[in-house]
Amino acid sequence: AAGRNYFHINSRGDMEPCVFVHYSDANIHTHTLLEGLKNPLFTEYRKGQPFNDNHLMPCPMLENPDVLRKTSRTPIITPHPGEMSRLTKKSVAEIESNRMNTASEFAEEYGVTVLLKGANTVIADKDGRICINATGNPSMARGGSGDVLTGIVAALVTQTEDTFTAACTGAYIHGLAGDYVTEKYGSLAATPSRIISNLHCAIK
Repeated sequence: AAGRNYFHINSRGDMEPCVFVHYSDANIHTHTLLEGLKNPLFTEYRKGQPFNDNHLMPCPMLENPDVLRKTSRTPIITPHPGEMSRLTKKSVAEIESNRMNTASEFAEEYGVTVLLKGANTVIADKDGRICINATGNPSMARGGSGDVLTGIVAALVTQTEDTFTAACTGAYIHGLAGDYVTEKYGSLAATPSRIISNLHCAIK
């Protein structure tokens, strides 16, 4: 569901059911089911609207980033420069010319962890920590790649309270798997599905 904004109810194996909140292509945060249903992101903007058959529900986070301040836990957002432009009201050129400051300032202002996608992905958190991820390559810049990244980060964030570590590790694994696929199969073969199939090569 690339590019869609939704709440997705899922389960973490034998753990308590949780809500994965997925904002515009690849922005992730988790809550327990009860917390998710009480979350203002869910209740304030879509009152009275039932889930559809796929449990998808629109969320206006890109139009109103202030809702990020109302979460009970630290969200992780993973915008590409175009989405970051909508969030910050800055031009893409301005963002690309100062990626570190853009990510860091937004993270501190809204109390989130930002994973700004693109060449040399920038991860910044509300406490001022910054990481530049060097893995990955241009062959990965295609539809669906961000969703793979989201899945990896979502899996990691359920295992740690440190969203910064989860985002940094997820970006590194995702990029390394993409590098492996590109080196082994060529740039045209670096599809999201092939990256998924080769994640184990990046983790082992």
